[in-house]
Amino acid sequence: MTDDLDALLGELAAPVDTTRTPLDRYREFRAVFLGTDQGQRVLHDILRFCRMRSTSIEGAPIDPYRTHVLEGQRNVGIWLTIVLYREPKELPSRQNSTVKEG
Repeated sequence: MTDDLDALLGELAAPVDTTRTPLDRYREFRAVFLGTDQGQRVLHDILRFCRMRSTSIEGAPIDPYRTHVLEGQRNVGIWLTIVLYREPKELPSRQNSTVKEG
């Protein structure tokens, strides 16, 4: 278990893969989270943890630090939702343009 955690932390410290496109991320996340019943259950657990259907302000008196923590969790859920359900548009390839002088 510790070896798995060490490997994960090592991967997180590695340079970002610049060859992976937003469309790649969209397809990979959908395959993992929406491709199987197990993936959907894990996604629902994550979104529940992120309090996607709850307010970030709770208690009396309101604790601003707790509010910030809950908003951070909620932002992760929002980001996951965006990645999963908004297919990125492929950008047109860059073309060299020449200016015609007339």
